[in-house]
Amino acid sequence: MTSSKAEMARAACLISCALLVLLYAIKTLYLWPKAMDTRVVIFVLQALPFAALLPGMIKRHWRNYAWLCFIVLLYFMNATLALFSPHRLIVDWFIMVAVISVFMAATLFVRWRRVELAAG
Repeated sequence: MTSSKAEMARAACLISCALLVLLYAIKTLYLWPKAMDTRVVIFVLQALPFAALLPGMIKRHWRNYAWLCFIVLLYFMNATLALFSPHRLIVDWFIMVAVISVFMAATLFVRWRRVELAAG
């Protein structure tokens, strides 16, 4: 059984990941002025890393959450560039908050899960 701190961090991470994918769906599929087939391909490429890590995240494998920390740094760079763009949208601010939430929650889950596994 996992500790309550690790479980709260895991729940926060999963919720933040879902929110981040939803925000990218809104931005990519509804707010971009490109052709729909291009928007769908871009959204799939944005959501693919989360889909690849999801089975391990559901099984509470701490390594998947550690990989998520690395992957989400790319999303952080993308969000930072979008915020400094002259064509920024309000959704870019929400994406930045979601990215930071995912990173913090995943980092905390990895730490607390590793401590828990080392204890026994």
